[in-house]
Amino acid sequence: MTEKLKAYALTYDSYETLSIIVWAETAGKAKSLGTNREELGNPEFTEISCRRCKWADDLEGIDEEKLWTETLRHGWSYHVDIYDANSMITEDDLPQIKEAGGLYKFCNLWLDGKVTTAYQKEMEEWDK
Repeated sequence: MTEKLKAYALTYDSYETLSIIVWAETAGKAKSLGTNREELGNPEFTEISCRRCKWADDLEGIDEEKLWTETLRHGWSYHVDIYDANSMITEDDLPQIKEAGGLYKFCNLWLDGKVTTAYQKEMEEWDK
């Protein structure tokens, strides 16, 4: 019988913090999966931090957009545009994401200037 794989969050802190979720038998095997992964910034094994994500154990194989949306529910954040701090998407954006019809549609609406992120609204309030 094959043992169920565990979910791990891999993080690489370079000029920006990048994180992904992988599924593996152990933390060491998870880190091996992150080595030289482009979406993680091409880190070496020793540059990767690894922590368990028990909440994601049953999400292996889920559609990528649904996984990213689920990570938002667990405190992760993303930038639609890495060069624009106002593009940060957080858990506070989940109602707008649902209203837009999904994460990808929300991101496209943001890129078209048709919606603002919760973070962007918060920063605008600070500027007043």
